[in-house]
Amino acid sequence: MRNNSANNPCRRCDHRRNAPNGICNVNKGLDGYDVRCVGEWARDKYYYLHRYIDVFATAMYKKWCGNIYYVDLFAGCGICRVRDTGKEIYGSALISLNIGRPFKRYFFIDKNPKAINALRLRIRNSPLRNIVELIEGDCNEKIEQILREIPKGCLCLAVIDPTGLQIKFETLRKLTANRRVDLFIVFPEGMAIKRNLKKFIRQEHSILDDFMPNREWRNEYQKIDSDLHKRERKFIQLYKEGLMQIGYTEFKSGEEISVRSTSRRLRLYYILFASKHPLGLTFWAKISEKEPNGQQKLKFNNPKNVLFHHFPKNYKQLDGKLGKPVDKVNDGSIIKRFDKTPLPQKATDIVCPHFLELKWAYGCPYDCAWCYLKGTFRFRPNGTLPVIKDYDKIELHTKKFLEEVKTPEILNTGEIADSLMHESVNRPFSKFIIPIFETQRLHKVLFLTKSSNVNNLLEIESHNQAIISFSLNTLPVAERWEKAPLVLKRIEAAKKVFDAGYEVRIRIDPIVPIENWQKYYLQLIDIIFDNLTPERITLGSLRGLQSTINGCTDKSWVKYLKESSNWGKKIDFKTRYNMYSTIIQQLKLKYNFEKIALCKETVQMWNALNMEYKKIRCNCVW
Repeated sequence: MRNNSANNPCRRCDHRRNAPNGICNVNKGLDGYDVRCVGEWARDKYYYLHRYIDVFATAMYKKWCGNIYYVDLFAGCGICRVRDTGKEIYGSALISLNIGRPFKRYFFIDKNPKAINALRLRIRNSPLRNIVELIEGDCNEKIEQILREIPKGCLCLAVIDPTGLQIKFETLRKLTANRRVDLFIVFPEGMAIKRNLKKFIRQEHSILDDFMPNREWRNEYQKIDSDLHKRERKFIQLYKEGLMQIGYTEFKSGEEISVRSTSRRLRLYYILFASKHPLGLTFWAKISEKEPNGQQKLKFNNPKNVLFHHFPKNYKQLDGKLGKPVDKVNDGSIIKRFDKTPLPQKATDIVCPHFLELKWAYGCPYDCAWCYLKGTFRFRPNGTLPVIKDYDKIELHTKKFLEEVKTPEILNTGEIADSLMHESVNRPFSKFIIPIFETQRLHKVLFLTKSSNVNNLLEIESHNQAIISFSLNTLPVAERWEKAPLVLKRIEAAKKVFDAGYEVRIRIDPIVPIENWQKYYLQLIDIIFDNLTPERITLGSLRGLQSTINGCTDKSWVKYLKESSNWGKKIDFKTRYNMYSTIIQQLKLKYNFEKIALCKETVQMWNALNMEYKKIRCNCVW
């Protein structure tokens, strides 16, 4: 089987003939394992599921001391391919494993052996693999096995997303008895019930009799046979009434979400939610209220639906001024302000201005030992493996921002991804995003990269609103701890884009006090200025958040960290000062270069170097 790329739609995969239970028999996923084929509308379902799991796990983790369980009765392969576009998206299993607060135990069930095997392969390197139980078989038959592992009275989140009508209501009754289980249910009314209803009514005992709470649906069918809309609503009502009979007395009506097909807008299924505690209902109400128009709004087809969220008017910025800058655009999944660093209050606090991120992707193809993404994405089964977000959504949010925000901003595309990691494809990110910024003259887009692939940048004629920043280090440090293109190749690439007229910045970070560090870092400065004169240089010393240290495999660099700050562990102050002052002196005396800033450095260090941190002009800002 050939490996299908994200830009090559799986058009040959006929869901009825070649893809039993959705497993694609034509192509493998990008990782070489089986994928499940879905329609474009599946994104909506997973969007809501991701939001609820995130809220549920974050809010309930501390309250229940981490003793919460996750049950997925139709877990699938972990990765889904959208048939019309060929793009791959996370399924419910990998979404749950990617949440920052892990559940105590995960139970993934699927009766398709190919799906379970693919899921097993995808999570084999996950740090959570030891608390995951994979079960092959019919969930209706395996439910007793699952319940033996889940204590009575505990808190659970159960996801029921069947293919057709494969879940029996009796199974839900067993699952929820004596347990506080939040239910996320995909109710396949339009797909599985409507098409086969006349067949089901003729059968003495049909699969629908097991799916519904009781046989009352047969009586209602006779009453409203001619009114399809009333019949549809009645089936939902009967199902809810069944849920109320098994303990969901606070189950609210009218909060189900309708998901429709992308092209013909036909209703395919409903998303139902039920909880035995008020908090669950509150969480779901907030989620459903944010997207009241269902699929249409989730897809952001209407620019009027894109909202801006601002900080309060009394928001204090690093320079002491009060303002009301944009916090995020809509849900913050594409454009959001990096504000994880509080304003410094004492000498040991680090300085970092609150810049805007353009989160077009996450992950990085390089495997540098100290990369903080190893900590940020430590719960993702695929770790720092790159994932590209939907270009349509990126374009909509970005254009809306450029049109309506009147205060100049730089949008950083390299905070949680390497900005040039998606260049060797048919639609490279640079050729997609730079022309969008070229439609105006107020805001700029920042690329931060360790890549040397700048061919696409050189082909873009108009690039006045783009800034390209290269992350560099000394040759010995790069060879030892960075798994990225050679430093000299990066400098060569920087020269090419500099000569092409781009604004080029340099980030020397992290500076590491290896033996003879003075020689190597001064040599690096000479090589840079032999090739180009950057617009500015930002310096940063080796540092590590505890999550980064925990998430990395090569910890040989940790020995250099001696002090603590509010941004992790750092090299001792005296050594950092010597490194900074030596490099700064070289820049000023030999090259008359003074556009220098520090990254994630303390107030004490800024003061010691006679630099004014309140006027910071570092890599990520103007």
